[in-house]
Amino acid sequence: MNGVFAIDKPTDKSSASCVGDLQALFTKSPIFRDHLDQVIAVNKSQNPKKFHRKKFQNPKVKIGHGGTLDPMATGVMVLGLGSGTKQLSNYLGNTVKVYEAVALLGSATTSYDSEGEVLVKTVNEEAHKSLTKEKIEAVVAKFSGKLKQTPPLYSALKMNGKPLYEYARSGEPLPKEIQPRDIEIKEIELLNVSWDHEYNHPKKEATEEQKLVSNSLNQLCKPEVRPEDVAASADPQTTIGKAEETDEHSVKKVKLSDGSSANIINVRDPIIHFRVTVSSGTYIRSLIHDIGLALGTTAHMTKLVRLRQSNWELGKNVFSYEDFFKHEEAYWGKALEKCLD
Repeated sequence: MNGVFAIDKPTDKSSASCVGDLQALFTKSPIFRDHLDQVIAVNKSQNPKKFHRKKFQNPKVKIGHGGTLDPMATGVMVLGLGSGTKQLSNYLGNTVKVYEAVALLGSATTSYDSEGEVLVKTVNEEAHKSLTKEKIEAVVAKFSGKLKQTPPLYSALKMNGKPLYEYARSGEPLPKEIQPRDIEIKEIELLNVSWDHEYNHPKKEATEEQKLVSNSLNQLCKPEVRPEDVAASADPQTTIGKAEETDEHSVKKVKLSDGSSANIINVRDPIIHFRVTVSSGTYIRSLIHDIGLALGTTAHMTKLVRLRQSNWELGKNVFSYEDFFKHEEAYWGKALEKCLD
């Protein structure tokens, strides 16, 4: 039972936990029983002196993934079974990926997404109130072609054999600087800009130590695309988002210290929703972070969906992760066997 298939990874689950759960399920499944019996026979023949060990007598289905997705992200995750794991390198290298993402302007976080602690807030500043859809489109369009990108500190990228996120969580200094990488953004399309949405800024603020680490790594430096590069693109006649010009805000009545009351207008910070086609090695969180800086503000990722990875595409040839656990093997077994040798 060897081959490659893809699942739609659910949100709030790590790539590793999805692999572990499926490995446990498949190891117990009758579909893989003959395959595992063959593995046991080979182990007994080739390792007779070691066969008493548990891993030789009770092997597990060999499974791996072809590229990590952030826990909060959903979408296509390619998996290899048996000798199919050797094909996964094809999905880690020169592979085109397509994503849809949502970013909230107004704050930067330690992880560049909504699960991190807030490093910097630029909430409801004048720059936000005067942002136009045209200006945002102009900035987003600049992020295309071959670019340099610095990966986020909270990533699985390894330095001296250790994932960067482990340095971040422990506060241990990096042995060297995170080097920018060559990436290619093949296509980027702004789908929507909205001030009426359900997203809020993270409540937890970064510690002073985290802020120092961020500053020392120059995490808030200017990206290749700068605000002055696109300043002339904004049309002052089409400004949206000001409280007096839109109903995409809430009015809250508060009691003042003198006993009187007043209406406070709460203008929400905008979100941007875009689709992007990228080369392998591109971090969408870093892209969003850089777009925010290029707009003269800050931004972090609030939603990410991987729509396609190589020839695997959501809604066409991708298994639902939940179906493996909600249904019996009769439901998903035949379809999975078609993907395997």
